Amino acid sequence: TGAHLVPFRHPSQLYEGIGEGLVVGLLLWLVYMLTRNKPMRTGRYAALFLLGYAAARFSLEYVRKPDSQFYEGGNDGTVLFGMTMGQTLSVGMVLGAVLILVWPRGPEVAADAVRPEQAGQDEGPPAR
Repeated sequence: TGAHLVPFRHPSQLYEGIGEGLVVGLLLWLVYMLTRNKPMRTGRYAALFLLGYAAARFSLEYVRKPDSQFYEGGNDGTVLFGMTMGQTLSVGMVLGAVLILVWPRGPEVAADAVRPEQAGQDEGPPAR
């Protein structure tokens, strides 16, 4: 009849909002509630966020239409090794999270610890 048929599409923005926002947020809240009495080392929460966000984004790219600029020149919409741009960036986030987790750190310092160079500064003049 000449009418254009519009193919069904996934509401990927809603999926991303739920996956990257609600699910990752609830995961971080749950981890915080489980570890609030003994917090994790510096950077662990950030690494967990990056891993959760990257996993959600990578998996949701399968239902999302790739950006139009990646179809130019006969390309099939992929950027690197058959992955879309979102998946490629997600792999970068996973690598960043792994670096945060394995990067060597010095010993953890308690919040109420006094550094050696500050040891005598708050005392005032010596008593005679």
